[in-house]
Amino acid sequence: MKKLTALLCLLPALASAASTVFDAVASNDISALRALLKSDPAAATNAVKSGMTPLHYAANLDRQEAAYQLLKAGVSPDIVHATSKTTPLHWAADANSVDVLRLLIKSGATVDARANNGLTPLHLAARKGSTESMVRLLDAKADPNGADSAGNTPLHAAAAKNQTAAVALLLKRRANPDAVNSAGQRPADLASDPATRTAFGIAETPAAPAAASPAAAPAPVPAAAPAAPATPFDALGQTAAERYAAFAADPATVRLADNTLYRGGLSHGRFEGYGVHVVNADGERYEGAFRHGRRDGRGRYVYANGDVLECEWDDDVPDGAGSFEFATGGTIRGIWKNGVLKDASGTFSTVSGSQNYGVWQNGVLVSSQPVSR
Repeated sequence: MKKLTALLCLLPALASAASTVFDAVASNDISALRALLKSDPAAATNAVKSGMTPLHYAANLDRQEAAYQLLKAGVSPDIVHATSKTTPLHWAADANSVDVLRLLIKSGATVDARANNGLTPLHLAARKGSTESMVRLLDAKADPNGADSAGNTPLHAAAAKNQTAAVALLLKRRANPDAVNSAGQRPADLASDPATRTAFGIAETPAAPAAASPAAAPAPVPAAAPAAPATPFDALGQTAAERYAAFAADPATVRLADNTLYRGGLSHGRFEGYGVHVVNADGERYEGAFRHGRRDGRGRYVYANGDVLECEWDDDVPDGAGSFEFATGGTIRGIWKNGVLKDASGTFSTVSGSQNYGVWQNGVLVSSQPVSR
């Protein structure tokens, strides 16, 4: 999320946030997306960002309505990424974007489409342990024994990542446990977790106990202090770096693939309930409610410079009543819609350091006057 350090500079950018098809998809602004596709229909297929088309982007973010609009505009469900040759179905499977995955399948997407390394959408869902996406793909006749360019099947992919539930599902759906990859390995050979190996029917033999040595007299152990209640994240250290280090040291913290950190409720591998997501080492973070892995409900976003946005969130963007508190002084309260500040009023600091009172309507500052001291 972009920093909101200079509100007067930011508001024009917010007002035109959906200036491209990618922006409209990111903000889930369907009205803007329709308008952009109407004025430039070719953008649905010709707009490319790092090899990715808007439909790939919608699949990655699970933007079902945006994906529908793009498909309606004539985008093929099998449009390929410029370099990886992945289709939107690959991206939906990798992100466990179940709603878009279902839409793509219903729209005729090739369920066993192959990327340039031979990976199918089922490979990607299996290695992430996304069983809901796997079921949808298998129900659509995806091949549970299709091999990639290294000879690995989806069962190899699940086993290598110790995705026990995915392994059990694939075996139930007739995946071949004796398939051998190019290195001569069967899927079970790649599993290291005892639970995953058990799913293959491999019984772990316990190691023989070491010979007992004479027991030394135990040292006196002081009585354990009662566990302290969980402390607010703000109390973890004095500086952003210290807060980040303390958070990273918490054994309950999940380190994500993009190196961000999360502590809180989880359900089916996704953020659920109350949690804290640290976005970078400066301590920029979101604290609040999550639903299905996205910010959803009441939450508080703290920026690296100390600015705080507290409001209702929906599908990962501010959407509802809230307030924005400036670290330099001043607070505005208003309504956000799809990530854009619509109507608000309050005080803010100018570049010169003076305090002004402003009123915003439809994302535009319509009046501003100095605050007398």
